[in-house]
Amino acid sequence: MDEITAYSWTVYPPDVAVKRRDKSAFVHHGTGVPQEIWDFFGLSVNQPGKKEGHLLFKGGRLPFHFQLNVTGSRFRLFWMSDFEKEIRRQFPQHYAQIESGSKLPEEVPLLRLQKLGDSGDFQVDFIFPQIVQADSDNQDEDSFEPKPEGMGKRYWSTRYERNPENRRRAMEIHGLDFAVCGLNFGKVYGELGENFIEVHHKKPLAGH
Repeated sequence: MDEITAYSWTVYPPDVAVKRRDKSAFVHHGTGVPQEIWDFFGLSVNQPGKKEGHLLFKGGRLPFHFQLNVTGSRFRLFWMSDFEKEIRRQFPQHYAQIESGSKLPEEVPLLRLQKLGDSGDFQVDFIFPQIVQADSDNQDEDSFEPKPEGMGKRYWSTRYERNPENRRRAMEIHGLDFAVCGLNFGKVYGELGENFIEVHHKKPLAGH
């Protein structure tokens, strides 16, 4: 099934949803869930009461729930104060801007939710588009240096350009854990490792 885009959400069926965080998601302990993606979360107006689950983040298992509004037209995802504290700790500059009355910067972290079977739990990652762009811009370039002795030689090689948009989308769909060993640099090395991951083509670029 193709991806579904609705407002600030993108869903990659069957198990990944990505939300671009807005001001509401920083100050109201949750975010709206548009009707176009209710099926992804198993939501229905025919289900009474709250639908509950847990967000797995930084080794914690933090509760959340979906709540239908009184008109039965909109669900909202609410997370509890434990997750809110984690978000505030992760993004103090965003909260400082909000509390000072300033607008959020254009580059805000993406909230990635990966469904863990039918448990009602979701693995949470934050993706920083500006870091993805910087990683792409700072790739090593082939060059040659003059030699202090002997005859100078020039070498040419082909450099295959990488598109940061492809890298960002790969991270949204597949997450930040290495596919082979499961290593997540952010979980192991903290802030220095956030959003660090190698993205490889199944078919090498040089073979295209």
